[in-house]
Amino acid sequence: MSNILNKIEYFIGTKLVQIEDIKLSDIENEISNVKIIINNQLAEIVISTEFSNNDYLKLTENDFNKIKNRLEAYYNIDFETGVLLSGNEVERDNKWWSDKEKQNGENYYWERYKSYRSIDLGNIVVKTLDDDTDIMMNNIENPKSENLKTFSRYGMVVGHVQSGKTGNYAGLICKAADAGYKVIVVIAGGLDNLRNQTQKRINEYFIGIENGKELPIKKYAKANKSKQPVTLTTENSDFKKRDAEKTTINFETISSPIVLVIKKNTSTLKNLKDWIETQTKGSKIKEHALLVIDDESDYASVNYNDENDPTKINSNIRDLIGLFEKSSYVAYTATPFANIFIDHTIETEKHGRDLFPKDFIYALNAPTNYMGARKYFIGDEEGESTHIVNINDYKQDLPMVGQKSNFKVEKLPPSLYSAIRLFLLNISIRHLRGDGNKHNSMLVHASRFTQVHQQINTFIESYLKEVKEELVIKGKCKKLDSKSKEINDLKKTYNQFFENFEYTFEEIIRKLTDIIQTVFVRDVHQNQPLKLEFSPLKPSNVIAVGGTSLSRGFTLEGLSVTYFIRNSQFYDTLMQMGRWFGYRTRYEDLCKVFIPLTISENFIRIIKATEDLISSLKDMADRGMTPEQFGLGVQKYPGTKLQITAKKKMRASMTINLNMNLSNCLKEETLLSMNKSERERIFQSFKKLIHSINEKGYKLEVVLNSYLYRNVDKKLVLEFFNDNYFDRVDEYGVMLGFPIKFVIEELINMDSDVVDVVVFSLKDSKSPVQIENLSVSVQERQSTMKNLGKKGDYLSINKSKISSSSPERIILENPNEKLTSKQVRELHMKHPLLMLHVLKLVETEEIDEKKEKGKPFDGLYYSYGISFPGKTTCNERKDITINQVYIDELLKIHQIEIDEEGEEYDD
Repeated sequence: MSNILNKIEYFIGTKLVQIEDIKLSDIENEISNVKIIINNQLAEIVISTEFSNNDYLKLTENDFNKIKNRLEAYYNIDFETGVLLSGNEVERDNKWWSDKEKQNGENYYWERYKSYRSIDLGNIVVKTLDDDTDIMMNNIENPKSENLKTFSRYGMVVGHVQSGKTGNYAGLICKAADAGYKVIVVIAGGLDNLRNQTQKRINEYFIGIENGKELPIKKYAKANKSKQPVTLTTENSDFKKRDAEKTTINFETISSPIVLVIKKNTSTLKNLKDWIETQTKGSKIKEHALLVIDDESDYASVNYNDENDPTKINSNIRDLIGLFEKSSYVAYTATPFANIFIDHTIETEKHGRDLFPKDFIYALNAPTNYMGARKYFIGDEEGESTHIVNINDYKQDLPMVGQKSNFKVEKLPPSLYSAIRLFLLNISIRHLRGDGNKHNSMLVHASRFTQVHQQINTFIESYLKEVKEELVIKGKCKKLDSKSKEINDLKKTYNQFFENFEYTFEEIIRKLTDIIQTVFVRDVHQNQPLKLEFSPLKPSNVIAVGGTSLSRGFTLEGLSVTYFIRNSQFYDTLMQMGRWFGYRTRYEDLCKVFIPLTISENFIRIIKATEDLISSLKDMADRGMTPEQFGLGVQKYPGTKLQITAKKKMRASMTINLNMNLSNCLKEETLLSMNKSERERIFQSFKKLIHSINEKGYKLEVVLNSYLYRNVDKKLVLEFFNDNYFDRVDEYGVMLGFPIKFVIEELINMDSDVVDVVVFSLKDSKSPVQIENLSVSVQERQSTMKNLGKKGDYLSINKSKISSSSPERIILENPNEKLTSKQVRELHMKHPLLMLHVLKLVETEEIDEKKEKGKPFDGLYYSYGISFPGKTTCNERKDITINQVYIDELLKIHQIEIDEEGEEYDD
């Protein structure tokens, strides 16, 4: 039956892509049309010839609801254009593409790409892709321009990890070729597997030919030999100077675009540069423009040597650009930390400008169906994340610290076997949902050493063999064997992760038995003769074991389970290891990351630092400034081992402290003392505040089972915070927990004289806590113990978050209205909201065979938070590392003197 559902879904999809702005009613209308076709017994003719009408007539209303839900997940997507940082330059036409060339041209490459991608992406996503790439085109240069003052152009596009950057720059390449760019060089990652994967995508989206065979995109435009791009690289072959020398190309007279996808490798770049110089006899190319796409541009492209002796890859990229009178360089990255710390002033006679994105930065937005770092580790406005499984049973079997290349794996931790079982169940569930033609993958990233990968691979293969043998014998039995260890273990995993699920365990196991033989294991590294590839013709069900080769840029199709115990001290490296980010349409609920709590906390810190950086980019965009005019900084976490990026990439930087306002900000006390007298003191401050509010006669409202007082004199709230005031600062001078000092300052300085106060409470509490006249139920939160030395033991609330969903909605006339915290703060809040919580804290649930899960900590805990209205970006005191532009601005403002050695730049 699932095949029939797939065919109907595809049939409706072909109708929906013709609608520019798809609404829920459009999906419902198309489903109604299909019902009419079936009732009139025309389904066999209209939809498919593979099944009889009787099969279609067996479809139930539940089947059509499944189709509707799947189509909604696929087409009901919001996607906004990105944020541009670019000055309005008088000397150039800032809309040369969107207002002129695009309107007047044939747009051969773009139109076929647009038609081809609309089938799998849908119109909304393609429309945003069109708008995004139009903006980028306006900010590179018109290749027909003779104004060399506006050439060369240097820009950067900031996306999200695994968010479709390749598809984005493929669209940019198509438009650049339509505009007249004749030489296009894509510098892919530093490993063969990433270069090969990128070449395959460029073949699919632009070149249209692979291994001599035409690809489907060719069907979306009339055949035109004069438009066929020339390429000197193939899916399995990087640029080779020896092969290229057999081809003579006149770079001044070429008519079709030349495209090369090359590895980010010193010898490859040098060979390409030398070959072009040979073709042009050492003179600069004047007639045609060069477009360089530098994928993963924060990796290896950034110079970390002396400006007069740059690194080889950096100098070769700059030398390649220097071979053309007209060129545009566009860096792509999801982790732009190293890029913004490039010294914008560097330009040498030998190698030209450094690669700082002086002309524009474009920050891409992700569509709502993208699963990014926040959704995994923090959750979204609708609630907590359910995708993280914290583990701690790996430390002896697969230690993170002190592991060497000759480490001998004696056994695998129980949590890894649990993750494997979950993956097997996921494969079966996706088949039952009708996605049997899709890839499924699991990632095991537990080491950086190939020999360790190989040992892990052997253990997994052995376990998988046992499961296969057991299911083949017993998986189809009417009553599943309760004595089978493998089946019992699978049931334990099912019970743990699939409570009240749409399919029973028995249904899942019987389907799994049908497909279990298709599951295989592959260790992925440079020396592996069997390369991991995802064929469009045959779905793969693979457990991939790897490290570096799966850390940056490479896409694991259908990834649903990740086992990740590989830590890094660098923001960019750790984020790039997150191969689980991306699009998980119709199986988002199945996605899990098995990861140690310490690494989860590092991801949360990096997420917040990244969001602050993007907020700065938006601020710059609002002011209409260029990257050369506006300094950028990245938050540091001195109390951890985390570093923004490699120090050698941050030579032109310095660290400063900032005090900023708390407008449009929610701050909560998430670090709670275990000391009983301290907890009692806070409880008494709760009682004192509520007593004072009642004494003043403020009206009490009960909203969503919680207690709300509106327009309370802020003096009472200031007294509450003064009662709880203390500077909790660590050995590095960084404030821990709630920034109470800055909250008090913000309350004193704000215009409003009143604050709303809410005491959050749950429904039907068995043991409520009495706070004056309020019967307050206890909320449960997960937490982790932290020892702060002389300051004692504290419990840290997981994800640094107490409130769930959008707590500020409590003040609305309709508190159930689906608004985000930000929307409430910006549009509806008139004054701050103080939130009080009574908590029961339980130990973070971690997979560990040796101890009880979720053990509660003794007694009750009391916490508070405050949300401020406004539209400006909020922040408290932070250590930030700033780039050279920011440093220059500080020098102008404060007239700081920096000595010649630049010691003040050292962090």
